[in-house]
Amino acid sequence: MLYVLDESLKKEVQYADIRVQDLSSVVIEARDEKVETVRDRTFAGAGVRVLVDGVWGYSSTSVLTKSSLMKTLTNAIKLAKARVKRVKKKVKLAAVKTVEDSVAVRPKESILDMPLEEKMDVALTLSKTAKSYDKRVVSTLGSYGELFCKAIMATTEGTYIELEPMFLGAMLSATAKEGEILQVWTDQFSAFKGFELMGETDLNRFAEDTAKKAVDLLRAEGPPAGSFPTVTDQVLTGVMLHESFGHLSEADLIVSGFSVLKGCLGEKIASDIVTTFDDGSLAEGAWVRYDDEGVPKERTNLIVNGVLKSFLHSRETAAELDTVPTGNARAQDFENMPLVRQTNTCIEPRGYTFDELIEDVDYGVYAMDMRGGQGSPDGTFYFAAQGAYLIEHGKLTKLLRDVSLSGNILASLKKIDAIGKDFKVETNFFGGCGKDQRATVGFGAPHLRFTEITVGGVKK
Repeated sequence: MLYVLDESLKKEVQYADIRVQDLSSVVIEARDEKVETVRDRTFAGAGVRVLVDGVWGYSSTSVLTKSSLMKTLTNAIKLAKARVKRVKKKVKLAAVKTVEDSVAVRPKESILDMPLEEKMDVALTLSKTAKSYDKRVVSTLGSYGELFCKAIMATTEGTYIELEPMFLGAMLSATAKEGEILQVWTDQFSAFKGFELMGETDLNRFAEDTAKKAVDLLRAEGPPAGSFPTVTDQVLTGVMLHESFGHLSEADLIVSGFSVLKGCLGEKIASDIVTTFDDGSLAEGAWVRYDDEGVPKERTNLIVNGVLKSFLHSRETAAELDTVPTGNARAQDFENMPLVRQTNTCIEPRGYTFDELIEDVDYGVYAMDMRGGQGSPDGTFYFAAQGAYLIEHGKLTKLLRDVSLSGNILASLKKIDAIGKDFKVETNFFGGCGKDQRATVGFGAPHLRFTEITVGGVKK
């Protein structure tokens, strides 16, 4: 494949890179007491990106022969040249050190060696166990998923990286019904490791806990409506941070003017106790040692003690904003060009226990897990929790359902007055982030407390 890069330098190309990938994935779904779906897919190809007179050209192929790769290079160059006169702003790339490395997940039990039947058993065990938990559990869906990839990334500057990530996870959704009331709880676990993850997890207990949460919601009440002190758990905190702040820190949105954070570097945008960062080296989360430009991904501090210190960058956005790349140029696969994307978006833990977070709350809400929601470029957000509790006089009292939280992230970051010490890192095989392309992302977060946040409910 290096001959493609050598050839590109003979054709007035300023820079070129190539990404070659061989991917295999398995997804299994069991509904109630039988396996319903088994999808086994292999997917291989290469993407070639060239910079000609400050303009990108990109082409990909699923045929990994020399002639096909050379044609892909030719197509990329043609696309770049066709756009040269139509593009006013020329691309520049921030300088980086070249890298030669080989990085792989070294599993105790490779997913490649495990029989398909054992993988089916995971999905079936989850679904059957949850279904049998209580007669009010009327439907269950257990899922097992895995991905293995052999990838090579090389550039005309001399970077050459081999990567072998292995990623798997399981998910369970349980639906409970009583009378006209229908409630659902969904949970999952995922990691960049081998099949040993399934042995490290008590599948029956996981299934029973998920089913119990769905059944418990049948007796839950609607939440109050208004602005209240609110404690969020690790999952809800992490997803809120990713969606409502992390995307705003992606430098392509800064450059295009779509992020409310544009012009805010060096400003105080959060309370003193808030420090956030993006880190692809966290083994428990979305494991990204190098981005798709070959830039190492480590910790990038975004907010430090309330002050906005950095954005997330590709080489292109770093050059435009006169800073350094942060290793955040990521592509869904070889068919796509890299975009600025998060890895694991985190908020640094502090010293509070959970009991200390709620003990000073006279009347408020404890919101748990994530059912859905989104953040907007102007900083507004809306998120729905899977479940919640009312906090009264420092104690958890009534179980609540249909709880939503809304507000503006720049206002809300300043209302964080206490952060827990129970930091948790998590990723989701079945989730991921959609920003034109899908990317595996994670988060790291503890419980934390807002002095107030708007809760959507049924009564005031």
